[in-house]
Amino acid sequence: MKQSKLMKLMALCASVLFGAIFGFASDAHADIQNDPNAIYKIVNVNSGKVLDVVRNSTEASYRLHQWEYLGLPSQHWRLWAIGNNYYYITNQNSGMALEP
Repeated sequence: MKQSKLMKLMALCASVLFGAIFGFASDAHADIQNDPNAIYKIVNVNSGKVLDVVRNSTEASYRLHQWEYLGLPSQHWRLWAIGNNYYYITNQNSGMALEP
């Protein structure tokens, strides 16, 4: 993946997560190619840590946190285009989507 596309993806993911945490919408956009086989890690640019599901859980009640990147499936994410530049972000391990 080209550096600029990766940066756009990281900016989009950060905006989505920031909006979900603080409860407001974002106008962030990115030029992302829909590749259902692509796997991403979502990295916080300040801490360098990645978005991770606590204890590698597959249960819906488990929380997310930032953690050192270990290459675990709970730290890998897929993007599914749903139209109008919106995406579902699903965890590779559980298959569950992030919700706003």
